Amino acid sequence: MPYEKLDLNTDKPVLSWATHPLATRESQMARNVASLPFVFKHVALMPDVHLGKGALVGSVVATQDALIPAAVGVDVGCGMAALKMPFKAHQLEGKLKKMRKDIEAVIPVGFGENKEADKAVLNWQRWADFKELHGGIQNLEQKAIKQMCSLGTGNHFIEVCLDTEDSIWLMLHSGSRGIGNQLAQCHISTAKELAKLAENKLPDPDLAHFIAGTPEFEAYWRDLQWAQDYARYNREMMMARVKRVVEKYLAGGKDTKPLLVVNCHHNYAEKEVHFGEEVYVTRKGAVRATKEDYGIIPGSMGTKSYIVKGKGERDSYCSCFVGETLVLTELGLMTISDVYRASTPIKLISYNQELQQFEAKNIIEKSVRDTRVDRYSVSQTRRRLDNTIACTSDHPFATYNRGKLTYQTVDRIAATSGCVIVPTQVNIPSSLSIEELDINFYYLIGVILSDGTFEIEESIINKIKGRSIVGTELVSLTVSELSFVTRIRDVLPHLSNLLLSNPYLALYFLAGYLDGDGTIHRKGFVSISIGKKQMFSYLISALLSLGVVYKVYRNRDNYCLEFRDNNTIEKLASICQRLVIGEPPQRLHSDKLLLASSIVGGEITCKGLNSLAKSNKMVALSKFDDRSIDPNLAMNRLFALDRSENASVYNFTVEDNHNYVVFTDYYTPILVHNCSHGAGRSMSRTMAKNTYTLDDLIEQTKGIECRKDTGIIDEIPAAYKSIDEVMQQQTDLVEVVATLKQVLCIKG
Repeated sequence: MPYEKLDLNTDKPVLSWATHPLATRESQMARNVASLPFVFKHVALMPDVHLGKGALVGSVVATQDALIPAAVGVDVGCGMAALKMPFKAHQLEGKLKKMRKDIEAVIPVGFGENKEADKAVLNWQRWADFKELHGGIQNLEQKAIKQMCSLGTGNHFIEVCLDTEDSIWLMLHSGSRGIGNQLAQCHISTAKELAKLAENKLPDPDLAHFIAGTPEFEAYWRDLQWAQDYARYNREMMMARVKRVVEKYLAGGKDTKPLLVVNCHHNYAEKEVHFGEEVYVTRKGAVRATKEDYGIIPGSMGTKSYIVKGKGERDSYCSCFVGETLVLTELGLMTISDVYRASTPIKLISYNQELQQFEAKNIIEKSVRDTRVDRYSVSQTRRRLDNTIACTSDHPFATYNRGKLTYQTVDRIAATSGCVIVPTQVNIPSSLSIEELDINFYYLIGVILSDGTFEIEESIINKIKGRSIVGTELVSLTVSELSFVTRIRDVLPHLSNLLLSNPYLALYFLAGYLDGDGTIHRKGFVSISIGKKQMFSYLISALLSLGVVYKVYRNRDNYCLEFRDNNTIEKLASICQRLVIGEPPQRLHSDKLLLASSIVGGEITCKGLNSLAKSNKMVALSKFDDRSIDPNLAMNRLFALDRSENASVYNFTVEDNHNYVVFTDYYTPILVHNCSHGAGRSMSRTMAKNTYTLDDLIEQTKGIECRKDTGIIDEIPAAYKSIDEVMQQQTDLVEVVATLKQVLCIKG
């Protein structure tokens, strides 16, 4: 597919082959690099480009007389190696398990290293240059020697594959191990120190660089080449061991000659000639694709990988919500479009699954685009079809699977008659001191906001008009004390945050609001009529802080908010001055429910769970006393509506927890995951672990000899993007030489 020239207003253009529109931080990172004065011609972005450090992973940056250490990265020389062997698939029958065990015995994985270095490792000629490397790593020579011929951690792997003609291939992914990482960090630190001393104003501190001809540049270039050579030789040594194991089973131990050998970096820098000039080319997560260059584009475990050849090209979606969707922020409820356009950073309220608590987290990525969206209704029954939310059908919503919180796309939840997770209590840490917990003041704010106005006249007199807080007759109340008016004016922008973080203040605010415009019904539920939408932010924040389940519906021109939480109602009865609240009736049914079928099959259970699951019924959250189920997360059913539209859609990526809270049209809160932007991943490792089980891993890796335990569930094939989509964007960059399917896999 041809590239797109991005409109980023930079001196040097950015040419993109990316499979998705760049999100805000991706665009900014590309803009930062393309704005550097020493960038040559343009910056090129490859199909699976994503956020990195300093520069985007999947970018190619040519520079004149300068190098950026952080753009190369810390996994110096990371790359791929492959051998096409003179063997056929039928020869593997019955041998894969023993073969895997033998490979794992001769090649350390993870943080492991060899107990002793073999002769081939010790004979590497570049050991003689170790004493010339950066002084900060001189104590690591023996470790570097023992780590030579080891795989490493993360997404590094060893595989035995078959191509479409049943030929056997050996493939592995690894780099320069710990020594390359340490060397890179030493030089990145030096570059940043130099930039600080020179008072260089860089768009990103990670773009600190060395200028050709300086001692620092020469030292980095020397160490970089050494680490890249180490990485290449590391792959050669490992491949030689893998080859010997395979030959032991398929050739009786006889040495054989591979039909094709490929060994290529995808994190490195080299001197090359482009457009008639010699330049430094940094490839971060990208292979060189000059004419006849061989490269390897790997897929996830259980999918395809590709051996490719470069064509010599010279210039070598994310799910979202509509703009009016409300999200829960540190400032209360805001539309997602307002948060996107905010001139100052706004934190979203996010759920920490490990601690079972909500917390304010930074937005680290945001995006907007135009696309088709679908509508879904959220309710316990189908009777509330107007309580909807609009989003792309592939957005991941929180749900339970076998009693564990996980995420599934909204269309899948709807198709399986499932439920989404609804937070019922949200508390965040308070910023107020004990002295600032003025309950009477927040009670008064509730009274005033329920049916009052706030005016600042041109004269010095400031007025707040509302209802009296004493008695039952309605009278006009005017407060002209400047200090009081000023205090309220200062608090209002932060009121939602203060209520979310202080349940005690939330209770008194709610009591004041009820005294101003609340009703208690004979059936024991509280009702509040709301004429101004902006009041919802305060009221919803107060109710979430108190852990009160509520519902909202339209009553002619106004909204009506109702709740029937006995514990809270009893507390309000002792505070309210106007509203007379009697003893609430005993509740026969809980407002906090879970879908039985989403809990059954796991470690958590209760009486009658299996029969309820078979009938697709809900079960009261109170019936579970297991602490692994958060008592503040309930569930609502979700139904797909036959309503679609085209709209501008927005999404955020949230730090750490990678989730946030959105609201339906009638203010039901829903926990959702943010869009993934990982290196080939469609979901984060944590999300994969919570979504899939060992049974899923076993099912998706059928026919592959590999570890099948909970330790590698995060590497399940379904957690990765489609390799076919990535390859579709490569058609004018490379041609496919061989398509491979794994039959044996060893993960780092």
